[in-house]
Amino acid sequence: MSDFRAYLEALARAGQLVRVARPVSPEFEIAAHVRKSSDTQGPAFLFENVVGHPGWTLAAGLYGTMARLPVALGCRLGEVVDRYGEAVRKPIAPRRVASGACQEVVLTGDKADCTKLPIVVHSELDAGRYLTAGVMFGRDPETGILGVGLQRMQLKGPRRFGVNMPAERRVGRAVLKAEDRGEAFGVAVALGAGPFVDLGSQAKIPHAQEKLGVAGALAGRPIDLVACKTVDADVPAGAEIVIEGHFLPKVREPEGPFGEVAGTYGLLGDRHVFEVSAITMRRDAMYQTALTGMPTTDNHVQAWPAICESIKRMAQLACPEVVDVHAIGPYYIAVVAIRKRLAYEARNVILSVLGPTAGAPQAKYCIVVDPDVNVRDLDQVLWALYTRCQPSADVMIFPPMVGAPLDPSAPVHRHSSKLGFDCTVPLGESRERYNRVIVPGVDQVSW
Repeated sequence: MSDFRAYLEALARAGQLVRVARPVSPEFEIAAHVRKSSDTQGPAFLFENVVGHPGWTLAAGLYGTMARLPVALGCRLGEVVDRYGEAVRKPIAPRRVASGACQEVVLTGDKADCTKLPIVVHSELDAGRYLTAGVMFGRDPETGILGVGLQRMQLKGPRRFGVNMPAERRVGRAVLKAEDRGEAFGVAVALGAGPFVDLGSQAKIPHAQEKLGVAGALAGRPIDLVACKTVDADVPAGAEIVIEGHFLPKVREPEGPFGEVAGTYGLLGDRHVFEVSAITMRRDAMYQTALTGMPTTDNHVQAWPAICESIKRMAQLACPEVVDVHAIGPYYIAVVAIRKRLAYEARNVILSVLGPTAGAPQAKYCIVVDPDVNVRDLDQVLWALYTRCQPSADVMIFPPMVGAPLDPSAPVHRHSSKLGFDCTVPLGESRERYNRVIVPGVDQVSW
């Protein structure tokens, strides 16, 4: 069984998957289900009757809440970051296989019509139908490394997409390298590749390290890949659907707006154009969509393990006793709990986490707390902020540097000034005045 279908079964066993048999529109209605479910800690969905697309089953909200991560990775939520860190440190390389279920059906030329797919309109001001859950695979023309990433793709026609391709990301940079040579750049976009590939695609690691090694380590075995039919790329053999095509050199067209990860819209701009050369799929393929927008939903949860792993890795360069980390947004606020041994150790952590080092989380804010604060409890974090931090002494402000993506307040695209808060108790001071008020016996009370 594929990783994707095994994940659906695991969600069903955990009571986190609902099948919807009644007709549902791909324009807003599917996204509305995911939005409400994410906001209420509800289930993922399999929509079995998508209006205008008979015969398709559409999976949505597969990463809609943090409760999905223990199901996907087979561990407690508190263990997810360390499990991901182990995968980064001990990757398992993928392997090429001769064939895969993702190529049971092969459509080329005019038959590769993406308007037949149940691509969803998600948010109120979106420019149209967006493919949002496709993991993109493209081989760097200089290094030969298979880049993996996640980009939004606006459907422009049967065989045409407008794609936001940030230059700092692997495939985006590879596209520009090919463009410098005047060459079209071939990529493949896989939907339904499963949680290990989906989560591994978000790894914050140097470009010289292949992300599929992280995916393999999460799976505990190599990810099986097959060669694409019309482009120089490999894709997960068990994926549901693969869209192959080329980025056209020196061609830009309007793309956007689109409701983005910051909870604001990525606005209209001239962006890369992707021309489809083939669609391959399983005979009974399912389509997958993901919702982003106001945190927290699919894209936020999918990125959370990788961002937290990078926060912890960067923090440990400054303080070896990092107790726990959390990401809110998840790109924008890093919360780090440390066991402080030196007076200003928290400042070093702030510098390390907020700095634009390769592989760093690129957060806008960093809050450092003591081990007695639960970093995933926002009430406790805010309590530490207002009881253990003096703005005149414990706040660090930095000028603009490379920052979190899609911040509408950024003075320059992809750059931001940054702010750090040392919310740790000063060494040598009595902790008595910093103690949290506790009422004994709360865990024993019931009614």
